[in-house]
Amino acid sequence: MDQIESDHVRYPDKLDPYKNRIESQFGRINYDYAGKYLINASVRRDGATGFSSDDRYRIFPAVSAGWVISKESFMKDQDLFSFLKLRGSWGRLGNPNVTRAYTLATTVFNDGAYFGGVGFPAETITEVIDPTIGWETTEGTDFGLEIGFLRNKLKIEATLFNKLSNDVVYRINQPVVSGASNASSFITNAYSFRNKGFEGAVNYDGRLGNALKFGVYANITTLNNKITEVYGGSFNEPGPFLFGNTIVRLQLGQPVGSYYGYKVAGIFQNQAEVDAAPTQNGKTVGGFKFADLDDNGLIDNRDKTFLGSPVPKFTYGFGFNLAYYSLDFGIDFQGVQGNEIYNYNREQRFGNESWDLDMYNKRWHGAGTSNTNAMITNNQAIIVPNSFYVEDGSYFRIRNVVMGYTLPQRTLQSLGIQKIRFYLGAQNPLTTFKYNGFSPEILNSDRVQMGVDNNIYPLSATYTLGVNVIF
Repeated sequence: MDQIESDHVRYPDKLDPYKNRIESQFGRINYDYAGKYLINASVRRDGATGFSSDDRYRIFPAVSAGWVISKESFMKDQDLFSFLKLRGSWGRLGNPNVTRAYTLATTVFNDGAYFGGVGFPAETITEVIDPTIGWETTEGTDFGLEIGFLRNKLKIEATLFNKLSNDVVYRINQPVVSGASNASSFITNAYSFRNKGFEGAVNYDGRLGNALKFGVYANITTLNNKITEVYGGSFNEPGPFLFGNTIVRLQLGQPVGSYYGYKVAGIFQNQAEVDAAPTQNGKTVGGFKFADLDDNGLIDNRDKTFLGSPVPKFTYGFGFNLAYYSLDFGIDFQGVQGNEIYNYNREQRFGNESWDLDMYNKRWHGAGTSNTNAMITNNQAIIVPNSFYVEDGSYFRIRNVVMGYTLPQRTLQSLGIQKIRFYLGAQNPLTTFKYNGFSPEILNSDRVQMGVDNNIYPLSATYTLGVNVIF
């Protein structure tokens, strides 16, 4: 077998020793008694080369059970429920595909030592890595109820869920005194969090006469998100940063990605207000007036507070479809409620950016002109992270709408064609929101910065006109 060597470790088949490889064993048992009692149990053992030898393998079990009550003999004489089922599940999973920094060049060579007047190269550490980064794991429990009425034309589902995500790998801040170049991006198992909530869905399919068929649906999900553990103690401030001030803080008991900064109490209208206000770095006429939360006459880091969360209180959707002879129509609506967005686009100012029209029109430009918007400035002492940049992220959107017409079958028989359907559709044609940005839907894959709008490209509205032909 061909081999390569790296640090006295032999790797087969010319595999790159720095590439992660995964090994798994999996077993599952299903039990079904008369379609009434359902049990599914599984266990898997996963291993990944990206972890240290002390934590390379983990075992992840899962079990689920269901009871179809409507098939019980005592349910035969009732007409209310067409289907009735209780279900529950518990399981644990691991994620081996986590960010690591094992392959980074963590040392550099320089002329670091002199002996007899001659310089000799020396090696020094530039970055600190954590070789003990372990698995991200999730452990979830849910209990649900499924109900069918009117011969299953009306279906209802309700689920309570509780999911704990442990040891999430993320970059955090280390003390600058470490001397490491990655002091603000030290990658480790940074935090854990819990999601719990409720999911509900209802669906009805019916018809009026022989010609009109229709369907309606609705769903809602509530979410309570809280951090349960943070690397290094009670909190960490992983960024993003602006002029040395963090925007997001990970802290026990708070939602992931919560914004942290000063609370705006108004705008300085004149010099007299500036002189009478508590001591504040860079305070000036037309600038933000920050709240002195500890009432000690000094605005400092102790006056910072949590300003909002990117996690919505609930999300929802609903829609309907209908078909009448050869015509068909469908529309889907979607909404998010109770989250906030940090408008980083309004805050980051390095000298040549443009401002949105709403901010310009509502800016402070003289005494009494505004008590909410500061003057237009790139003064770093004024535009530090604060509540002004935190905005309502709720929105309501028409997600999809489509209308179609199918040619009658008799028209197609002579052409040897089974079906021709013409359609007109639109995706995201309308969104209503209060946020002062291009889009309230922040598509940021970073879990900590998921609510920070830093030049996020908005979703596009797409309109289509087409034809489907089946031969």
